[in-house]
Amino acid sequence: MGRLWFALAYGVLVTLLACGEQGPAGGPNATLAAAVDRTLAAQSFQVRLIVTDGPEQRVSQVEYAAPDRVRIRLRPSGETVWIAGDTYYATPNEPTRFVLVETACENALEVAVPALGILGHATDVRWNGPNLVFRSGDGAGMTGQARIKDGYLASLLLRYRLPDVNRTLIEQYSFSRFGDDISIVRPDASSIAQDAPNQGPPVPCPEAHA
Repeated sequence: MGRLWFALAYGVLVTLLACGEQGPAGGPNATLAAAVDRTLAAQSFQVRLIVTDGPEQRVSQVEYAAPDRVRIRLRPSGETVWIAGDTYYATPNEPTRFVLVETACENALEVAVPALGILGHATDVRWNGPNLVFRSGDGAGMTGQARIKDGYLASLLLRYRLPDVNRTLIEQYSFSRFGDDISIVRPDASSIAQDAPNQGPPVPCPEAHA
């Protein structure tokens, strides 16, 4: 009887631990959706992105401060700053000279990290150890893998093909600094190009994701 009780108690404990690790009772789909929502609702965070395209790798860093400030830094040089309806971008050739565009009004966060939108179309979501694996119709044969920590996305990997050029791309995202004090300010006026072509009148921006 003692052994039977121990076996039953151990089985219940293992089940509880598994449920605790794998998130809401709604299963893997609900866990992934909740992590995306929590990430989008964060006051701030940072993302490191590595894109592997055959033998080439491109590295960038995205910083976000709610509700509408984003800074994207390319490696080794190049930077874009989005603040409300204004976009300042500097090319790798002239990293200290910014061009102002006043018409790039979209949801800055989901444009800066498009993978967050892709996750909203994830299918066949299931657990594979500590990770969630899934498919998405947003890319040719796109598959993905996500890890969640403290209810937020901690890492994300996307793999998909570019059928027109017969290449496979891999995107690796690492999320961090949730809730940190991240300062994103407009470039100094002296660094903004005054001879850039007129981009047209400003247009209203949609409300930020809540």
